[in-house]
Amino acid sequence: MNHVQHSKVKFRDAPRNRELRTKLLLGVAHVMGKTSVIRSVIVATLLGGLWLAYTQQGPLASKLTTQKIANDLYVIHNDFVPGNTTVLVTNEGVILVDDKFPVDHQNIMAELKKITDQPVKYVVNTHHHGDHSGGNEEMRKIGAQLISSEQARRYMVDANQPGLTNLTFQDHMHLYLGGKHIEMYYFGRSHTGGDIVIYFPAERAISMATCSLSETPHRSWWITPTAEVPGNGLGP
Repeated sequence: MNHVQHSKVKFRDAPRNRELRTKLLLGVAHVMGKTSVIRSVIVATLLGGLWLAYTQQGPLASKLTTQKIANDLYVIHNDFVPGNTTVLVTNEGVILVDDKFPVDHQNIMAELKKITDQPVKYVVNTHHHGDHSGGNEEMRKIGAQLISSEQARRYMVDANQPGLTNLTFQDHMHLYLGGKHIEMYYFGRSHTGGDIVIYFPAERAISMATCSLSETPHRSWWITPTAEVPGNGLGP
């Protein structure tokens, strides 16, 4: 499955969902055996109902919490659903790294209000998957500029995703806001073909997609960060 197809599954492509549902139900029937036809029908019906509910409603909003990483640097996260949001607060606005699913927008904004009154000026997408860029359209509506690698934007276009990034780069980009500075790097293929790593020099911290630095062995990382914010979860 290529990356565009994977993204379409994330956005609930109906024919593909029906195919996956069929395979799931056939697997259940095979495991339970020919002597359990009635139980198979019951289980298949229940699974079908659960699948239908998910594909119609999509993911539910996450219950979010905020953790301070360093001065003016935070991470908004949740324990069970993918996608962290890194927050850099400046006196001229906020820079976010990733914005989760569309349904999480209001909860992200509520968490931001706990730490700053500054508006969101930039959202950097580590890659194109919906749990990291799904909130783009809502962020665009409140005036945020959207940034990604050029490769990630191509995947968004191919998948017909809303909230396309309007600022892109090929290898390396600097962003300055309110006396603060971040660096963005594209090292080549990792979790997807468009993943980037974001470095916060003053805080000696990095934020990345659903990958680790070891997934880009053809490049060496020249810093020893004191804090690493992964794309999903925060680890033990």
